Amino acid sequence: MPNPGEILYNHAHIAQSAADIGVAAQHIKAELDDLERYVKQLVSTWDGDASTNYQQAQAKWNSAANDINLILQQLARAVGDGNQHMADVDKAAGASWAV
Repeated sequence: MPNPGEILYNHAHIAQSAADIGVAAQHIKAELDDLERYVKQLVSTWDGDASTNYQQAQAKWNSAANDINLILQQLARAVGDGNQHMADVDKAAGASWAV
């Protein structure tokens, strides 16, 4: 447990978290791609309003799913970059005490 005002980092755990977020984004994208391929087989048999309305709803869904995936990728990069920055700061702080 850190002392009051003390900040502790576990760089290995933070790096793993960044990697896990990236992997989760990839898995979500793959699952959604699989689902879309499956649904396209069903939709190909639809006509008229059902097909038109589905295509509109699917376009909105795809846009939202792409936005979520982009956010997850950005989050993974931000966590990784922040972790690297703090590791660099820790190293520089430690070096300032070297004799």
